[in-house]
Amino acid sequence: MCTTAALAQRADVPRMDMNGDFQTTKVRGNRGFYQQRFWLVVDRDPEGLNCRPFDGGEPLVKLNYGDILMTQLQSEETNSITLLKGQPWLNVTLTRLSSPQLDLRHGPERRGPYHCQVRASADLIAPINLSAIDELLRIDLYEQTYY
Repeated sequence: MCTTAALAQRADVPRMDMNGDFQTTKVRGNRGFYQQRFWLVVDRDPEGLNCRPFDGGEPLVKLNYGDILMTQLQSEETNSITLLKGQPWLNVTLTRLSSPQLDLRHGPERRGPYHCQVRASADLIAPINLSAIDELLRIDLYEQTYY
C-alpha cells in the first residue's frame, strides 16, 4: 500500500509593480479571482500612516505600525485600489483590528467602522497571506519553531 501526502495549494498575494505600488486587490487563484482582504501597516513613520477620507480631505485617522486593515469591497469582482492623480490608493474599512494612533473623528463616528484610503505602496502596507496563517495553525507551531 502506498500513501501520499498532498499539500494544499497556498494562496498568492498581490505583487507590487516596479515602483513598489500595488495596482489591484484581485488575485488569481485555482478557481478564478479572489480578493486580498487583509493588509498589515508596515510604515515606520512615528507620526503614523494617514488614512484619508474618500473625498481627498485631511486625514482623520493615523494608523500605527502593525495595524491590520480590511479591504473595503464593493463586490468580489471590483478592484478596491483606485487611482488618484496617478497614484494607487487602497480603499479600506477600519475595524477593531486597527488601533489608530490619532483619531479625530467625533462622537458616534468613532464607534463604528470607518472607510478611508491609504497609499497602496509596499513601503506602507503589505498583504497578509491568510493561507500561511491557516497552515501555521494546522501544524504544531512549537515543534516547527524550536526543533
